[in-house]
Amino acid sequence: MQTPNKNTTLLFDAHLDTVGVIVTENCPGGFVKAAKLGSIDPRTLPAAELTFTAPDGTRVFGVVNALAPHLTGGSGEMSKVEDLYIDTGGVELPAGTPGVFRQLTADNVQLSAPYLDNRVGCAVLLDVMRRLNDTASGLDLAYLFSTQEEVGLRGAGPGAYSAEADYCVVVDATFAKSPFDSGYETFTAGAGITIAVGPNMHRGFTAKLRAVAERHGIPYSVEVLHSSSGTNAERIQLSRFGVATALVSVPVRYMHTPAEFADPRDIQAASDLLYYLVTDWSDGE
Repeated sequence: MQTPNKNTTLLFDAHLDTVGVIVTENCPGGFVKAAKLGSIDPRTLPAAELTFTAPDGTRVFGVVNALAPHLTGGSGEMSKVEDLYIDTGGVELPAGTPGVFRQLTADNVQLSAPYLDNRVGCAVLLDVMRRLNDTASGLDLAYLFSTQEEVGLRGAGPGAYSAEADYCVVVDATFAKSPFDSGYETFTAGAGITIAVGPNMHRGFTAKLRAVAERHGIPYSVEVLHSSSGTNAERIQLSRFGVATALVSVPVRYMHTPAEFADPRDIQAASDLLYYLVTDWSDGE
C-alpha cells in the first residue's frame, strides 16, 4: 500500500554473501577443522583453496586436505565437511574465523569464480546504478545489497521494511545447463536471463518486466517456481503491507563450488532489463 503524497518506490535487491566455512578448532600439525556456512557440497572441497580473514584483518591461505589415491585404495567415498582438515601452513586461527574459496578467471566470453551466486546480482545493481546516475525519474529508487541470504534469507526482510518499497526486483542466480542436467529447472548460459513466475512473484509486475524485455530485445526464459523461490523474494514479498515482487536470475553453472561459471552476456542482459524498466517507467510505458 503506497503512502499518500509518496513517490512510487522501486527497490532492487541482490545478496552479497556467499557460502563458505567457519573454523571450529585448531589441530596438531598446522591444520584447522571447520564447519560449513551455507550449502556447500563436500564433494567439491578436497584440494580446494581457501582464504581466511583473521579478526585483525590478516588474510591466511589454506588448502583442504586431499589424500593421494595411492593412500585411499581408489575409494570415492567423501567425508562430511566437519571431518576434513584444512592446511594453513601452521597458522592458528581463532574459532569463528570465516573462510571463502579462492579463484577467479575472466575474459570477454566467460567468467569463472567462486560465489558468482550472487556477486553477479551485485554487479548488475552496480551497473544499473551507474547507468541511471543522471537519469531523471518520477520513481524513488532504492538499492539493497543484502546479507545472510545463504543462511536463511535473513537480511532482505529488514532491508525491504526500511525501504518501504512498493515494487521490488530481486536479482539472483539460477541453474545453468550442463551435460548432466535436464528438465525445466536449468537454463542455457549465454542465452539470456530468466524471469520467474509462480506464487512468490507478482503477476502484473512480472508481466511488466517481460514486456520491457520483449520491447528492447532482451533475451529471457520463463522460470517456473511453483512453490517458494528460495530467494530473497520470499521475504521481500511479505514485507510491511506486501511488496509487488519479481525475480530475475542469471544462469550460473556449478553453483556453490570453487569454480562457478556465468556468461557476461547474461549479466549484461539483466542490467539492460532493470535499466529499461526504469526509463520506460519514467516515459509512462
